[in-house]
Amino acid sequence: MRFHLRRGLAAAVVVLLPLAACTDESGSGTSSADPASPSTSETGDTTESPAPTDPTSAPTDDLSTLPLTTDAPPPTTSPMWAFPALVKGWTFETRDQKGVNQLTHEGSDALFTSYQLKEQGPNGTDAADSKAWLEKFRRDLSANSQLQKISTPTYGTAIIQSDHGTIEFVQQDLTYRTTAGVTYRSRFVARSLDTYLIAVQYGAPEGEWSEAEWQRLISSGLKVFLGW
Repeated sequence: MRFHLRRGLAAAVVVLLPLAACTDESGSGTSSADPASPSTSETGDTTESPAPTDPTSAPTDDLSTLPLTTDAPPPTTSPMWAFPALVKGWTFETRDQKGVNQLTHEGSDALFTSYQLKEQGPNGTDAADSKAWLEKFRRDLSANSQLQKISTPTYGTAIIQSDHGTIEFVQQDLTYRTTAGVTYRSRFVARSLDTYLIAVQYGAPEGEWSEAEWQRLISSGLKVFLGW
């Protein structure tokens, strides 16, 4: 993938994706899919097209069928994202590139990106492995000479739809400043699922970052297919 430097910094994970503990899913028969299209692996296997999702239905905030307190059973197939292809104001720029899908925002450096990765672990619980992956992302930001003033991250949880109800993710929020003097905000959510890790990030200049936009993005067809 090619990214302009400024855009790469807008979602620093693009240039700093913490792969030390993970490998991408290319060649493993896994593929992301938009909700209306089938996925075809490099071996020629075809995954059934995900069922259409209601773009107006937001994830519930009071119930998770896979909470962080419960470790996921080993998937029989690789977990994958159904990624929103049509969101007003956003363009689907990267599709199924080594486990990465990405939307770009018109007239902005904002990015919305999903990842599906194969872990070398797991080393602990789903919750611990998820947070450890996000903490490595923060350390990688700190090691980038083009970034400064990395904030102390705050952690919480986020609920995302899945094909088995909902799934709880570890959520990380932080800000960082580029050497050009622009401050960006990143929200990254990640979930370890046995030997896999799935994540999604919304990054934008701080003044453009919007909680309402985050909610709109995650309720516009974003869905995890767990592979059970």
